[in-house]
Amino acid sequence: MKGLSKKDLTIVGIVIMLAFVFIKFIALINSIIVIGVLALICATILNRPVSFLERVGVHRTVATVVTMLILLGLIGGINAIIVPQVVKETKLIQEDIPEFQKKLETKISAFAKKQGIDIKNLGNSQLVQDKIEEFAPNLISGATKAGVSVISVVVHIVLILLLTVYILCDPRALIKGFLDPWNYKNRKLLRRCLLRVDQMLIAWAVGLCCGMICMFVLTWIGLSCIKMNGAFLFAVIAGFMNIIPTLGPFLAAILPLFITAVTNPINIIPVLLIYIIMHQIESHVMTPLIMKKQLAVHPFILILSILVMVIFFGMIGAFVTAPVMATLSIIYD
Repeated sequence: MKGLSKKDLTIVGIVIMLAFVFIKFIALINSIIVIGVLALICATILNRPVSFLERVGVHRTVATVVTMLILLGLIGGINAIIVPQVVKETKLIQEDIPEFQKKLETKISAFAKKQGIDIKNLGNSQLVQDKIEEFAPNLISGATKAGVSVISVVVHIVLILLLTVYILCDPRALIKGFLDPWNYKNRKLLRRCLLRVDQMLIAWAVGLCCGMICMFVLTWIGLSCIKMNGAFLFAVIAGFMNIIPTLGPFLAAILPLFITAVTNPINIIPVLLIYIIMHQIESHVMTPLIMKKQLAVHPFILILSILVMVIFFGMIGAFVTAPVMATLSIIYD
């Protein structure tokens, strides 16, 4: 077997260098890509009601503004209903933190005693004291970063809304500019592809909303039946985490399972069963019924895609993984 020649090594080196440059380039423009993709998704979904209003005689710009105002009104109304109850239950959980901390310390002490570890001497160690002294500056730094992140999210949302409005006002020019460079045969295929993507995104949006509502209602009912504190809060979390395909419901179950394991271990099996049953109902009944085969992507490929998207684009990447993968699947077909 012949070894690698100088030419082969040069090609490998160039490929590695180009891959490195590409990754760095994506890292630099990831915010622009995310904003653009989300704006295109929103515009595609909202194009249906805007086009309907245009067909009944409303000017497209006015129809776009009316649709956006209705959407923002719906979001504001939902927040007005959800946020006060979430704040109330969050405060109740905060009030239970001292008792929760005591139970956690008791369990840790019991575990340490079984393992022959002296917690008192460990707690008096210089290392632990140093870590405690470092906690306040780290907390302030974390709070500052959180504030900057909130501002960044708000700016991103405003930019996405503005881009969505501009796309909705004149989508035909954008589509024409995309199709014009291609010959007639490829243009016809691309037009058919865009139509399928449009149908897929509508199915995904409807399925996502119904899945979130289903997960929220069923989780709330289930946790309320076992009289768990913060049932509404955990149900809201379960509903929103349903945005992340496959992994979302499991991530939503971590916090309530942890709290239940410390405060009331007897209920850990019922809580676990509730989340498993809710996930099965949402995955195998609600979502397939609404989406049919629009998002037929294998779970293994979907999970790997989520991880890759999170690495490059953060948590927003996990949100757009399903439509992006389905779009790529349509293009491949």
